[in-house]
Amino acid sequence: MSNIRPNIFSYATKELSQDAVICWLIDWSWLDVEYQDEPLRNCGQKFVEALFKKHGKEVPKDLEKVEIWKQNEKIDVLARFGKYVLLIEDKTSSGDHSDQLMRYYEAVGQGRTKAKEVAEKNILPIYLQTGNQPLSDRQKIKKTPYKIFDRGDFLEVLRPYSTKHPILTDFTDHLEKWERSTQSFKEWQKGYKWKGHSWEGFYLELEKIVVRPGWWGWTNNRSGGFACFPWYGREIKQDGPSVYLQLECYPSVPDSSKLCFKVGPCDKELQQELKWKWHNRILQAGNDLVVKPQVMRV
Repeated sequence: MSNIRPNIFSYATKELSQDAVICWLIDWSWLDVEYQDEPLRNCGQKFVEALFKKHGKEVPKDLEKVEIWKQNEKIDVLARFGKYVLLIEDKTSSGDHSDQLMRYYEAVGQGRTKAKEVAEKNILPIYLQTGNQPLSDRQKIKKTPYKIFDRGDFLEVLRPYSTKHPILTDFTDHLEKWERSTQSFKEWQKGYKWKGHSWEGFYLELEKIVVRPGWWGWTNNRSGGFACFPWYGREIKQDGPSVYLQLECYPSVPDSSKLCFKVGPCDKELQQELKWKWHNRILQAGNDLVVKPQVMRV
């Protein structure tokens, strides 16, 4: 018999399930006292206040109603609070793609959603991401009108109420488990096997200190794919071939992580010169901690 408490979010792991939690909390935030469940109402209010605060706004008082729309014009969540409209793009592990953020923003401003026409100054776009997000993604989003609301922001809202309702308990535990798994790289010891989230946590830490981190994430290939972290050094010359370092990890294959260096297209003579130059530099910098590969591929 299992002694582990079942958690609905062990099964409801997709963004649609998270959309439902967001709408549910927003709905509880304004309900009248006759329907009042104090912890849920307070948690919903703190959640909405945190979203408004990202834009330096306060939630309007004495609202007669709040309108909520899910999956309208492909927008995950829309919610009207008086003159303000929250536009929420909800993510778990995926990232922004196909210029979707600005398309959704323009759809709201042009009145093409159920929220009708909304003045630009009253649109409050939120990029809600509970997964692990590369720095390059965050930098791209900061160039848009969207404000980032991440897993840490969500947990800050949820923790004071996490034991007050079974759905809050399950959702908070789900996010806490994700956070612990991400931070587990800090507990490294000999024999400890990192999993996918451990590597993501390590990559999040690494991008704070390396020079010019590239986009990290999952790269698919014929053998199933790997989690990669590329970055670029200071010695790259604009008139020469690109050279960069890359960590590669295969979570399903034990002891398969490796540090690679990549050389861009150039003539064979220069390619050989760069190959051995970087091979020797990495072995020297590794102080016997870097193992020479059996095969040097070009």
